Amino acid sequence: MKKKYFFRFMSLIMVLLLVLGGCSASKNEEEPYDNTEKYKDIPKDAENVIRVGPDWEFTSIQAAWDAAQPGSLIVIDGSATYFDLDASLIASGKDNITIRGINGRPRMEVPEGEVYLVQRKGIWVINSNNITIENIEFTGARNFESKNGSGVRVEPVVNITIRDCYFHHNDNGILTSAQADSTVTIEGCEFAYNGYGDGYSHNLYIGEVGTLVFRHNYSHHVKEGHLLKTRALNNYIEYNRLTDEDVKDGYSSGAAIDMPQGGNNYIIGNIMHQGNDNNCRFVWYGLEEKVNPGKNLYFINNTLVNDHQNMREEGFITVRDDPDLNIVVINNIFTGDGRIVVDKTGRDLDGLFVDKSNIKNEDPGFVNRAAFDFRLTKDAEKAIDKGTDPGKSHDGYDLAPVKEYRHKCGWAERKVRGKAIDIGAYEY
Repeated sequence: MKKKYFFRFMSLIMVLLLVLGGCSASKNEEEPYDNTEKYKDIPKDAENVIRVGPDWEFTSIQAAWDAAQPGSLIVIDGSATYFDLDASLIASGKDNITIRGINGRPRMEVPEGEVYLVQRKGIWVINSNNITIENIEFTGARNFESKNGSGVRVEPVVNITIRDCYFHHNDNGILTSAQADSTVTIEGCEFAYNGYGDGYSHNLYIGEVGTLVFRHNYSHHVKEGHLLKTRALNNYIEYNRLTDEDVKDGYSSGAAIDMPQGGNNYIIGNIMHQGNDNNCRFVWYGLEEKVNPGKNLYFINNTLVNDHQNMREEGFITVRDDPDLNIVVINNIFTGDGRIVVDKTGRDLDGLFVDKSNIKNEDPGFVNRAAFDFRLTKDAEKAIDKGTDPGKSHDGYDLAPVKEYRHKCGWAERKVRGKAIDIGAYEY
């Protein structure tokens, strides 16, 4: 090859490499999670589909529900906001129905006050079994008397799934009643700026149901309540971001996770952050007198970052004083002041729980701690390849993380890239 053609060829190769390199995110640039492809329009000739929108068959959510049959799909035009009575719904008398926002996320908005809340409880009140709600926004649910207005209120029903929704500026984002044979599944949702401010309302509050599955969610900025409160007998809390972040205007959490009745809890692959506010605990377990039958807490591959300035004698995890508790803490990062596990009297339980491959009171090397990006850098030598196989739970549940949270309200597959799993919620 002649010299001039050789240099032209090499120049083309260099340009191509630069272009290709510019098209992909670097290790320190996390591509935002995008699920808009999931909620495109439904073909107009699709069977058993009921349409709600300003120019569609129905203009109110309730009218569409009344026309639905078991198995129906109700789709709501996402280009519109639905106010007051057009937004309200009492879902009863029919099971196995899906309600989905399409072509954007439809907004259900009511003026603050109980007058437009269904039964003075919520914007939507669900009193049917096997209901799925997808891609809806709920805001404005305030009851100044009960202080428990909810975006979605779930009555004693069997099984509900809420996916890819946004709850903000309500007393409670979601509030559920007790139902021991029910599974509540919440995936890909954002909860923000909920709470009345009295400490008794929360971003979401799950009653005494059989099982809570809580995955890929983003809960932040609650007003004095908890980012997640659950009384479920079994809790699978996996791959979420539960963060105080920039505490302001009274929006700071009491706890990231409160499980007042204990039970069987699987807390895997979560990111949690505590700001410099008046509260100073991350996880509370079984601190009330009434307790669920299970006594198992599995805390695996989480990343907790504490920016509270007065937590040295407090615990990242606070549990009831019970010698029969089975507490397993493996592959976690605990950054900032605080002891790992204490009981509610403040007694340090070091040596009384399974404690393996945890990083304690250190910053191992995060991509951008100030921006709450707690992925690992290449310099995080104490975390990379330093984890332990967590094995299985007492009932055979595989404790090794298979996903990691991706902001916002998404997930990515997690694979071990080195000789051992990394410590914390992310694999480098």
